[in-house]
Amino acid sequence: MVKKNHFILGTGIALSGNNDAFQSGFAYDLKAAISIEYHFWERTSIGIKGGLSNAKSFSGPRTSQYYAGPMIRQYLFWGLNVQGAYLFNKNDIHIVQGILAYSFYSGTRFIIEPYLEYGHEVVNKVNDDYLAGGIGLRFVLGR
Repeated sequence: MVKKNHFILGTGIALSGNNDAFQSGFAYDLKAAISIEYHFWERTSIGIKGGLSNAKSFSGPRTSQYYAGPMIRQYLFWGLNVQGAYLFNKNDIHIVQGILAYSFYSGTRFIIEPYLEYGHEVVNKVNDDYLAGGIGLRFVLGR
């Protein structure tokens, strides 16, 4: 478990696939993220998350979007934790994100974290939900 008053640098990659509701064919979304967190309590951290989403539908064009926003993480027990984030970008896309993850510690500074990510996107007043699986790598910084 990460002790309070430590910073954590995190990276992650997630992949989801689905049938597109507005176009025929299969769509995928590959997300890469980076975050910096500060553990201000023994089991709670807050931070900033940013990343890139690269989506493609067989019947539509590929799109890339950058996003950023605040996040919070709460450890429940052992390495199990939940995360919440509110992400946005300049194209008026807002994402409310929830993540269920488990942290495997390799030494005192390196964390491997598989996760399941749910997101609710609002794009120009059109709602879209996604579910993705991913893997994250986190590095404890500081003392």
